[in-house]
Amino acid sequence: MTQFKFGFTAKPAFSVEDFVMSEANREAFSWIMEWPKWPGNALLLHGPESSGKTHLAHIWAAKSGAEFSNDAEKSALVVENIESFANQEKLFHLINRMKEKTVNGKGGWLLLTANVPAAQLPLTLPDLASRLKAIPSVVLNPPDDQLLKSVLMKLFSDRQLKVPAVAIDFILSRMDRSFPDAAVLVEKLDQLSAEEKRGITIPLVKRVMK
Repeated sequence: MTQFKFGFTAKPAFSVEDFVMSEANREAFSWIMEWPKWPGNALLLHGPESSGKTHLAHIWAAKSGAEFSNDAEKSALVVENIESFANQEKLFHLINRMKEKTVNGKGGWLLLTANVPAAQLPLTLPDLASRLKAIPSVVLNPPDDQLLKSVLMKLFSDRQLKVPAVAIDFILSRMDRSFPDAAVLVEKLDQLSAEEKRGITIPLVKRVMK
């Protein structure tokens, strides 16, 4: 069956209902859902690229009213990819300021994300390294088959693509086991499907994966 594209841009769905859970991310999901019963005011989510950190951050933001910002005047913040934070001293003061707000009963909730644990971050400021190591952290593990299959289905759904189960199983049996690879593959299949105005079938998949 021909699938027609109407210029829609793929927009990830970041609601709690859209989160795909397996043993690889169950603990991290539980931490997010347990808020505000955290042992402190902050949490560090770490895991490989495209492992679900941003999705969990959006779920938490919806629960807590947090903003994706580094403005310490807000009551709750999400700061993503802290390994890329240009000013380590500013991040250090931000963490301290949010802690102070908690002590004073003014919120101060903070969710940080990174690709690696705090101990592996490329930090040159000892005080910041100490602060981050003191924050509770939880890992999102590499995907298992169940999770990777579910993620493939979600990526196709985000692009409004209907893909036969046999084609998804074919992809799963041959692809590299990572979320970034899954995202790149789905994008290529989407583009070729649109160019040729045809559905995503095993022959089409073979051409993209050869």
